Amino acid sequence: MDHVFISYASGDLAKADSFRQLLLQQSIPCWMAPYDIPAGQRYAYAVTTSLRHCACAVVLYSAKTMQSENVERELECAVNFKKPIVPIALEETPLSDNFLYYFANRQSKPIRAQEEILQELRKLTHASVVPNTLQKQLSVQFAALLAKAQQGDAAAQYEAANCYRNGKGVEKNPQEAIRWLDLAAAQGHLQAQLLLADCLMEDADTPQDKTRAAEYYLAAAEQGNAVAQRKLGICFQDGTGVLKSPQEACYWYQQAAAQNDAEAQKRLGNCYDFGSGVPQNDTLAMHWYHKAAEQGHVLAQYNLALGYENGQGVPQDYSAALHWYRRSAEQGDADAQFALGWYYEIGQSVTLSYVEALRWYKASAAQGYSMAQFRVGCFYQEGKGTLPNLKKAVEFYCEAAKQGHPLAQYRLAECYQRGDGVPQNFGEAINWYRRAASQQYLPALQKLSECYEGDSQNPTLSTFWHNAYEKALQATEKVLPF
Repeated sequence: MDHVFISYASGDLAKADSFRQLLLQQSIPCWMAPYDIPAGQRYAYAVTTSLRHCACAVVLYSAKTMQSENVERELECAVNFKKPIVPIALEETPLSDNFLYYFANRQSKPIRAQEEILQELRKLTHASVVPNTLQKQLSVQFAALLAKAQQGDAAAQYEAANCYRNGKGVEKNPQEAIRWLDLAAAQGHLQAQLLLADCLMEDADTPQDKTRAAEYYLAAAEQGNAVAQRKLGICFQDGTGVLKSPQEACYWYQQAAAQNDAEAQKRLGNCYDFGSGVPQNDTLAMHWYHKAAEQGHVLAQYNLALGYENGQGVPQDYSAALHWYRRSAEQGDADAQFALGWYYEIGQSVTLSYVEALRWYKASAAQGYSMAQFRVGCFYQEGKGTLPNLKKAVEFYCEAAKQGHPLAQYRLAECYQRGDGVPQNFGEAINWYRRAASQQYLPALQKLSECYEGDSQNPTLSTFWHNAYEKALQATEKVLPF
């Protein structure tokens, strides 16, 4: 937890980027979308992960920010993770009620109060300015280290590589870092092999060579390094740099899991859960999920909770399921937050509480989980755990509907048809009924059939939706004959 998470409205990107550059110049680690989102990683996941591990969340706010749903969700996520919030005003602007709540008693600072802001962020991140005298000392130390590296000392070569990677005592140079890592790795230096493999696999500053990366993971794995064993297992699982082999993946996961590597234990649990590389075995799956869960692995905790809920590989135990859902939810897992919300909504192994249910649903919804967004919409519409708020209900229905949730699409269509929380709009109502109907959602098919019934201007559509509804109804009756 050593970096600053920067939250801002998209319209303030230029100002936010200037602030980011200021922090980097002052050696204060920071994270800001979209710059720090790894290629191929989902936006919501990247943001949530950064918030979970940050030292604090800086909110650069303006009039635009008051209209930003993304910023509000980031703030909600920060509050759930119990992160300090540092509000910084880009301009003079009144705060909305929501932002007053999130900022609580935190005193806002104007962006021009840079030194005061930097001082607070250094304190929160434990960052410090490197004095020139210390920098000179580091340069002298590096010169001595480089001399040993040039003499063939593998440990010195590894340390020299790290200096070049981090700009410690010498100007940052990723190419030189790789060269020294290569020399140390060739001598069997375990940490050099592992770091070189990581660089070749995914470092943006290094030309990627996944085949060589896998070779170095193998070299480190054969020396008994659990991290290398787990990463080699992932290579075999995905076919990255090696031929895909579920059996080899499972073998290396087993080696790392035996050394108490939590991620490997969770992945080994997955192997037994789905019968990948090993015969399917629910009991062994739960065994390894439990091992990883006890070490705090968030996904293993969720999978273990599912096992207890369904009696899969372990005796059915809703209290145990609740325990592990809570452990996972408190670490920010969206699925677990939704499940915990459901337990509170129905009073399963816990005192029924719509307030608590809504809190956990909102935490999950803030991460883009469509089922949670739908339930939050329902709570706002029905006034469960909060005062009724049709406008808020529509907002959450809309978020879930855009992700293809058929029930949310149907509820949103009803809101447009009745004018609940939005201006009445029959065209939009039909649009969302159609989207839900395309997923064979029976009430939506029925609604479209009713809407077009007797419509002399659209007889073809009337017949189409009537037949579609009757066909879906018959199919349902075959499955549910009662």
